[in-house]
Amino acid sequence: MTYFFIGVAGTGMSALAQFMAMKGHNVFGSDRLFTLEPQHPIIKQLQAVGIKTFAQGKATVPDDAIVIVSSAIEPSVPEYKQALDKKLKILHRTDLLKQITQNYKTIAVTGTSGKSTTTGMIFHILRQNGLNPSLITGAPLIELKAKGFIGNAFADNGHWLVFEADESDGTATKFSPDIGVILNLDLDHKKPDEIFSIFQKFAYNSQKLIINGSDSKLKDIQHNNKTIFCPKTIDFTHNKNNCHYQTSDISMDWSGLNFKINQKPAHLPLIGLHNAENALAAVAAATAANIRTSNAIDALSSFKGIFRRMQIIYRGIDFNVIDDFAHNPAKIKSAITSAQMLSHQVIAWFQPHGFSPLKLWGELLVDTLAQILRKHDIFVFSPVYYVGGTAPRDVCARDFAEKLNSLGKNAYFLQNRRNLPDFIRQHANPPTTILLMGARDPMLDYFANYVSNYVIYFDGI
Repeated sequence: MTYFFIGVAGTGMSALAQFMAMKGHNVFGSDRLFTLEPQHPIIKQLQAVGIKTFAQGKATVPDDAIVIVSSAIEPSVPEYKQALDKKLKILHRTDLLKQITQNYKTIAVTGTSGKSTTTGMIFHILRQNGLNPSLITGAPLIELKAKGFIGNAFADNGHWLVFEADESDGTATKFSPDIGVILNLDLDHKKPDEIFSIFQKFAYNSQKLIINGSDSKLKDIQHNNKTIFCPKTIDFTHNKNNCHYQTSDISMDWSGLNFKINQKPAHLPLIGLHNAENALAAVAAATAANIRTSNAIDALSSFKGIFRRMQIIYRGIDFNVIDDFAHNPAKIKSAITSAQMLSHQVIAWFQPHGFSPLKLWGELLVDTLAQILRKHDIFVFSPVYYVGGTAPRDVCARDFAEKLNSLGKNAYFLQNRRNLPDFIRQHANPPTTILLMGARDPMLDYFANYVSNYVIYFDGI
């Protein structure tokens, strides 16, 4: 069959496009990124698996194509107009994913934080244990990127498919996984009560449910076949025996995390305390897929991590650089508090990924930062990432920097992010960890390398 993906460079869309190409389908795709960045590596990576790519507005949609769109694609996009004029079948990406899942035994991961990392861990554990799983996820696995793939999709010949179920647009409710995983519930794209309703339906649709018993906001999720993991070793029933999986004795240094799962030692070569929680959920899900718990734990030690998830870009004498996807108050708090454990000073830079999200939780972010930033820590805002669309631009990151300043914290607004290396040199009080945070912008990893290249020159001086 022939598929045309509008916005093919997007995280969710590129994963589906690659998967369909790997399965032998005829796949086309267009994206405005290809006009802005005509040499972007994702173009060659898509083409390498057989996808024909075009700049948005420059493609002719085949007459026999099924056209795939996401919630971010507006009808004014030229390829969308072609599809309407030709009366072609148009599917939301989630509906295509739902069709794919019907051919597999599935593990679906949802939650407001940690989905990509946990999904990647589950895939890795199943793969290490010989089950040859397939993968559709939101962020690249470093082990797949090393093989030349984008890293967020892989089609293999096993019976299992591991994938992310997105709560941000409510589409998690469309799936009926064999094993459903709910990680946590925090303010993100929607208000907590809206997200809770989505998670309850997701739980109802799941044959088995793996759920975080330490998150009190999930305590009323109902399910008859529920496995509880408790990263904080307490759960909402205050009965530790109700926790099937628990962590303990967690420690962290630059080599990663050491902890215990049900008293068995585990090592995860990643930083970020929250990754112990993700690992616990992954082990619980893998065990539900009939992998021995001890084998699942052992597999964690060879997990190479997820692209832009507390990814160490540079380790030096006076400076370290970490790149992270954090983009809401809970994720930003987790990233900063983990970096604080490893460094005297944290200079945290953040680019908000949309006007609507910043408006929804900007005040909460300020309150959160006011509680966790230390005397020498610095938080730097840059302007909201914007590439067009009809969202109202009625909020400014500068305002939140000023509010944080008024609370006695070191906060700045940097209009041009390319000036960040100079800012760091002026304000650093080593040993310093530079934490770069943001989502959606496909150039953020290049920005991390740009910052690192400058830091190398003045490290140790």
